[in-house]
Amino acid sequence: MHNLRSAVHAALLQLPEKFSEIDLYIAIAGLSYRGDFRMIIGEDKNKVANIVQPQIEKFRTLYTPVFKSMSDRLSINSFLEQDKSSESKLYHLQRLPQNLKNILFRSYKNKLNNDRILEDLAKQDDVSKIVRNGICRIVFYSSLMQSIKGIPTAGLLKSVVYSYSKLNKMVKSMFL
Repeated sequence: MHNLRSAVHAALLQLPEKFSEIDLYIAIAGLSYRGDFRMIIGEDKNKVANIVQPQIEKFRTLYTPVFKSMSDRLSINSFLEQDKSSESKLYHLQRLPQNLKNILFRSYKNKLNNDRILEDLAKQDDVSKIVRNGICRIVFYSSLMQSIKGIPTAGLLKSVVYSYSKLNKMVKSMFL
């Protein structure tokens, strides 16, 4: 449940005040792909939406308890609406995973204590971009290491064939 809550907090920080249910689920599922260098070259550009759309009921079942626990900050009607005040942003920032907060702390220029950094970030207009960049850094490193480890595991020839197949699939998705 902790990871589900963290994902919702990170997604809400990146979404506008009003958005659709599908936008929220795409933002949540997209956390795992944002920054993955394989999404730039070699993946279907609609991959995240293709994951979410056929499984919308599973996403609802999984995340509804989390949404209910945030009813003071998230309103669910025909569309979703969230409180985008500095206080609400701070609430979400404080509940991000520690590794993401550590990246935010390190990238912050001022020499404030960590609580003050989060308070300052919550007041920034571009906090969504700052959080997105932090997530990208985490995912990029992880995806790069996974790909590098895959070469000796699968072998060079299989890795090249697999990469070619992924590139071909990406090109086809661009013209649909």
